[in-house]
Amino acid sequence: MRESIDSIPEWIHLPGLSYKFLSSNILPQVMAVIGKPLKIDNYTVNGERGKFARVCVMLNIKEPLQQGGALKKEALAYLWYNVKQYNIEMLVLQETHMLHDEAKKFLLKYKRSWQRVFVSSIGRSGGILMLWKVDSVEVECVFKDEQSIYNLVKFQNGEVFLLTRIYASINHKKRSRLWNILSGLEINQLPWLLAGDMNGIRNEKEKMSGKEFVYGKTVRDFNNFIETNGLLEAEFVGPRFTWTNNRSNEARIHARLDRALYNASWLSKNWEVKVRHLQKVDSDHGPILITCQKERRKWSMDKQFIVEHYWFENEMFTKLVKNNWNNTNSIEATIMEKQRRLAAVLSKWNKEEVGNVEKNLKEDLEKLADFE
Repeated sequence: MRESIDSIPEWIHLPGLSYKFLSSNILPQVMAVIGKPLKIDNYTVNGERGKFARVCVMLNIKEPLQQGGALKKEALAYLWYNVKQYNIEMLVLQETHMLHDEAKKFLLKYKRSWQRVFVSSIGRSGGILMLWKVDSVEVECVFKDEQSIYNLVKFQNGEVFLLTRIYASINHKKRSRLWNILSGLEINQLPWLLAGDMNGIRNEKEKMSGKEFVYGKTVRDFNNFIETNGLLEAEFVGPRFTWTNNRSNEARIHARLDRALYNASWLSKNWEVKVRHLQKVDSDHGPILITCQKERRKWSMDKQFIVEHYWFENEMFTKLVKNNWNNTNSIEATIMEKQRRLAAVLSKWNKEEVGNVEKNLKEDLEKLADFE
């Protein structure tokens, strides 16, 4: 009687693999979607093969070999690795029609510790899945549509803020409608954080290659939305661009479509927002990691605050003053409180948006001196 063979060891070759996956911690997780990892090639471990990995895996020959979806599972393994690595408490997936089955399996496994709100995809596009740890935060979904999820988030210490997760449409009319909806929301002076794929850029520096940049209606509408609502943009570290069309050579386009924005009430809470652009894996978008924490040093009115004359020539200055001076739900708010908040907003705006003129002037003079 011939004994049946269910599985065999096989060396799997992975060319062009990102360095992010060559770690001995991540690579087995990636290969687990194919079979049981047995051994990683020594040259792979030592990094002598460059962007090439060779792993021995025990394959079940009675099951069909993973095709197509293997890359998506690879991306999902990388995603959950980051959840553990950075101790992520809230997670949002977009284009969920590609990851729906895997997400369901994850939720079934961790359903006691994670909750979710889901926006179904329309046809072959869209879809948002938001997850959060129930022992870390409380999340109440206020409303949702195909482009956004609007939530009230409460931390264990009682702090509350509004979170809008955005997945803006590639259609300009739909995207413009989203900006109008968000502009009409009753925020009630709560801290407000908006994050996600805005599907738009603000200036020519946020795009590389493709058609020549034009400051047209789509760019104006996006900038007007940010300025009208007195929003500020969180600084980021990591790769300059968050999206690519995944084409080769001259046809390849890069852009910064993903970002985080917040309002003056967020700033008045003395919360610091940091954004990290992570490595792209099996997607045209790279994940963005957002961390929020109390700033170590609070801005003080004891520090001299100077209003620069050139600010008055900038339309954004007038909008910031108007929005933030009246942005209070307390009639008893003192002039000093309003001054302190406005000064903090303007200082941050000058640093991040306008730039330090004196520093720039000094640098220009030094360059001129070198030229002479």
